[in-house]
Amino acid sequence: TTRTRFRREAKLLASLNHPNIAVIHDIIEEDKSGYLILEYIPGQTLAERIAREPLEFEEALSIAQQVAEAVSVAHKNNVVHRDLKPGNIKITPDERTVLVDYGFIIEDEGGNNTTSGAKAMTPGFSPPERYGTGPTDARTDVYSLAATLYAAITGAIPEDALERAVGREELTCLHAWNPSLSIGVVRAVEKA
Repeated sequence: TTRTRFRREAKLLASLNHPNIAVIHDIIEEDKSGYLILEYIPGQTLAERIAREPLEFEEALSIAQQVAEAVSVAHKNNVVHRDLKPGNIKITPDERTVLVDYGFIIEDEGGNNTTSGAKAMTPGFSPPERYGTGPTDARTDVYSLAATLYAAITGAIPEDALERAVGREELTCLHAWNPSLSIGVVRAVEKA
């Protein structure tokens, strides 16, 4: 049932222990709803920060590395986030980056692809498989992390994956936004 899945996933999330993952303080269940009470993380979201201006590459890379460490810990514990985006990443006053929104995390049991759970699609940050019934796995988070790094570097949301998949749009090359980026960085981000 949904309630059983919520309890299982909440306990799994509460077991994740990493400085770049917000701590779950409590799990509340009421009628047909469930809530996770997360630690308060001071600061601003990455979305708020890049809305003012794109980040310097070194700062964007530092943030992406910290998020990648959090996601790596989650993946090692069979957890896939599926809604990684700048709005779900907080940056503290001391520049620590914390993944805060667990609303759409699911358990990936035994390395199998998953299709159950809530659907959250954020244009520009969600890979094409999130729009249909296709399976999702750790690669979903890799795509979204690369899209987040793209947005941090450019200050712009990448073109939507579904629109690109059906040929209606093309991804604007990172070099069009920042010609000083190395070709290796451009290839790595655009491939992911």
